[in-house]
Amino acid sequence: MTLEGKTSLNGDRSATVGDSRGETFANQYTGIELLKHEAAIALSSPSNAGEYGALKASGNGSLVLANLTIEDRTALGKPVEQGSLGPTKTLTDLIQSKLIIDRTSPVRESPECEILMPGKSPRIKVVFENLTTSTDIKPDFVVGRDGKVEMINNPESPPKAEIVIQLSRGEGQLRPANVQQIAVDELAQYLSTRFSTPARESTSHKTDSQQSDARRSSRTKIEDPRGLVSDKTKHEMAPQLPADQLPGPTRHQVERMNCFRGSGHGSMSGNDASDYFPRREVPRQLNESRPLMALKDTVAGMFNPEKRHPYDTIRSPHDGGFAVGRYGLSSGLIFSWLGDQEEFGEIMGNPPTWNKIGKLMDSLAKKHKVPKEFASKFKNHEFTEGFLKFLNKLEAGADGTMTRRELHAFLPKKVQEQVASQLVEKFASKSDGHPEDVVLAMQLGKPIERLANEDKQHPSNQQFMDAAMKMFGLALAKHETRRSEKIEWEDGGDGSPLALKVARAAERRAAHTNTVGWCYRGVASTLERFGISLAGRSAYMAAGQLANNSRVQEVSMQDLRPGDILVHGKSGSHKHGHIAVYLGHDREASDHVQHLISGRGYGGTRVFRIMA
Repeated sequence: MTLEGKTSLNGDRSATVGDSRGETFANQYTGIELLKHEAAIALSSPSNAGEYGALKASGNGSLVLANLTIEDRTALGKPVEQGSLGPTKTLTDLIQSKLIIDRTSPVRESPECEILMPGKSPRIKVVFENLTTSTDIKPDFVVGRDGKVEMINNPESPPKAEIVIQLSRGEGQLRPANVQQIAVDELAQYLSTRFSTPARESTSHKTDSQQSDARRSSRTKIEDPRGLVSDKTKHEMAPQLPADQLPGPTRHQVERMNCFRGSGHGSMSGNDASDYFPRREVPRQLNESRPLMALKDTVAGMFNPEKRHPYDTIRSPHDGGFAVGRYGLSSGLIFSWLGDQEEFGEIMGNPPTWNKIGKLMDSLAKKHKVPKEFASKFKNHEFTEGFLKFLNKLEAGADGTMTRRELHAFLPKKVQEQVASQLVEKFASKSDGHPEDVVLAMQLGKPIERLANEDKQHPSNQQFMDAAMKMFGLALAKHETRRSEKIEWEDGGDGSPLALKVARAAERRAAHTNTVGWCYRGVASTLERFGISLAGRSAYMAAGQLANNSRVQEVSMQDLRPGDILVHGKSGSHKHGHIAVYLGHDREASDHVQHLISGRGYGGTRVFRIMA
């Protein structure tokens, strides 16, 4: 039953609430509220949309429904506008002014939560709705896509140590809508001010200016792993350094990739995908494969240089040196690159061997590792001396500053690209098929062989590597997709921007083994990483096992997507059948990578998709 506006049900209907013998009307209040609540569920759409009414208690303990009005609160409320949630207003004030829709239930038990200790300010946690898997997160406030705010639990009764704001999202939505962004910013700032320690101690007699002073004196911590609250609002709420020590631009990219988690299924254009990566201004190099281009783009994307001038970026990390250019090249990376060259130790002696530096650069130019015009400059001792001073400054932050003019002279765009190619390719050869390790090593500015377990196990670095894997999948898809085509992606429960996590794992495994005749072993080994076990000797046997797995769904061949598993049945000419993981663009991976097999000549084809 869909209600528009208000609908009244008049008449004399009686209902008995429990055993009323010897009870007073006050003791029956819970029963009254329960009846109202149950009536709303039965008569309104959506359920629990809202209710109010008048009930009379008769002398014998029964309740007579005199007039119960069911109100559809989906028509109530109005979008929150900038500045509308004044810090002096109470939650009751905001409900009465329809800026917050009260969805709390009078009969709902108080949720189990950590109680706020006296003298403390609460944490504010901001999350996106998870469309893929169920979570244990119980929001106190929900911000709709239309900018309306609903209160599910009142954080004042009892006072909660953590207040959760959840943003509703549509299928495939990755960022808050404009009106939603305004609403979450206003709500987060309101809660930060309203529930800070000074505000709780005294609010009604303070002016807005005094409230602002109180806000500055007691900062409320905000947990926003997906960057849903604007940076400006966060700074006003709590201008604090991130505990994880990731540079701000890199943290922003981690947050952007986190938004894929729980987003369901969606698509984006090639142009939209390119927005995740800094612009590349140097053409594709000789022998630069698409996977190498994708991995380089991931390194650049996670470093997140200046948007307009990525190759001119100069950033000073916490270690006192510099990370520069599109790829965040640091002294550790440059020395790792130069350390591959013969006689480098002797060349960098004191004093340097000037002639050998020129010969080294000539040798690199002949191998297409640096541009010829760049190598020729080292015939000039003054330029060579400037280059060595540049390296020293890059390492220790000497003189405290670095200019774009120095960067253009000693590390121009083409050189940045060639250095990045050589480093990424070298690190990838030592990574045992883990691109996230390559990206982390580049981010930390150290050779991959010096990447320690402590580096990988640090919580912020684990978040970084998880985001890097998502971005690598997106980069691969971008390079395999025309700008006019759509990139289909599906969360699958872990936030992968494509179901590419399975696909890329299968591709890496197949490229590593590169055999023929062992398709079942190759795919089974890949799926084992995702908790899917397959048994038996023949590929066709996987179909029944996947069909009976609660985490796997059988789908139509017409809906084939990257990451899907194809199982071809056995036939007279193929007694073991065949199994492979679809990579997209008519390619598949099993124990090797090849063109997609149509299934002709096999005993039928079934397609399966890992859902969680």
